[in-house]
Amino acid sequence: MFAAAGLDSAIKELIRGSLRKLAKSDEDVQDGLQSFVKSRLRKDQDAGGDAKNKFLARLLMSPESSDVLVDEYVLFLTGSSLQSASELNKAAKALDIEVTELKQERKETKDAFDIRNNIIHELDVRFGAGQGQRKRNNRRKNDLETKSNLLLDIGDSFIKAVEKKLE
Repeated sequence: MFAAAGLDSAIKELIRGSLRKLAKSDEDVQDGLQSFVKSRLRKDQDAGGDAKNKFLARLLMSPESSDVLVDEYVLFLTGSSLQSASELNKAAKALDIEVTELKQERKETKDAFDIRNNIIHELDVRFGAGQGQRKRNNRRKNDLETKSNLLLDIGDSFIKAVEKKLE
């Protein structure tokens, strides 16, 4: 549970600290930012009333519109929980990095987040054993260590890949 929370926090901080610089030098990061802006403008255009074109107006009024765009993209990428392999893949794609653990160990990563979600949302209780027959999930220390280490390795790979791009 704490490894997943730490991974979430670390990746979000990595995005906040590196995306602006990567957006200036990496074409694939620029493409991702451009796709985000198109989507955001489309959403803004479809909004009604006072919300219509609010994003575009902010961009046009800003002396540094590129900063506004990157800030909005960072908020989009960090605004929700990074507690699934698909969310981590979205973050890796935005940073234009490849995280081998996400590709090679998909099932294990999914299992680690499933365990985290069961602990967080269900307090690791198994319901359905009959009325008054609730039981807790028993987990082996080695299995939890392996899953926690996988999440820590994923975070390490993110950091190293971004660090290499920034050199």
